[in-house]
Amino acid sequence: DVPKWNMNMEGRSLVWEDPKLGKTFIVEGHNRLQKARELGIPSLMVDYLTALDAGGARAQGALANIAAGSGTPFDAARFFKSAGINDPSEVAGLGVPLKSGMATRGLALSKLPNNIFQDAVDGILTQGRAIALGGSGLDEAGMQAAYKALGKQDITDATFAEVIAQAEISKLGYEEARLSEMKNRSQV
Repeated sequence: DVPKWNMNMEGRSLVWEDPKLGKTFIVEGHNRLQKARELGIPSLMVDYLTALDAGGARAQGALANIAAGSGTPFDAARFFKSAGINDPSEVAGLGVPLKSGMATRGLALSKLPNNIFQDAVDGILTQGRAIALGGSGLDEAGMQAAYKALGKQDITDATFAEVIAQAEISKLGYEEARLSEMKNRSQV
């Protein structure tokens, strides 16, 4: 809770002007605006987004939040899912750094099947386990099976992540062995 406004620390809010309505809408900085109103601050510093429509403005605001490490990994995941972004190179291509961790965690969560994602949002599955599972590279069936087997086990998130990583390594080893076997059969 901020009892006093500090103009040097307020940051900039993102706004978008709807060309059809001629109205300006806040895209990012809703909490800042609310606090400014509560404290009687008459104006805020803003940056105008250059989106063609409200959806584009929301996407730009979401990307700005992810890049700044604001919001939650679940917010980032919802954006990535809705935008069809599922590869780190796509995220980097949008100018969003992966080093901060928000984008990486959000991308992992975005790959979860809907039921597992919802369990993570609801706190049934810890965020650490959800990120490990979503970032594992397992397909949906593999994630479902791993979640069913390990989701409620009394193990640490680190142990859970290690078991998931081993499952992925085993799966890759099995697939490589199978491809090698198929190759050998075709040469006979």
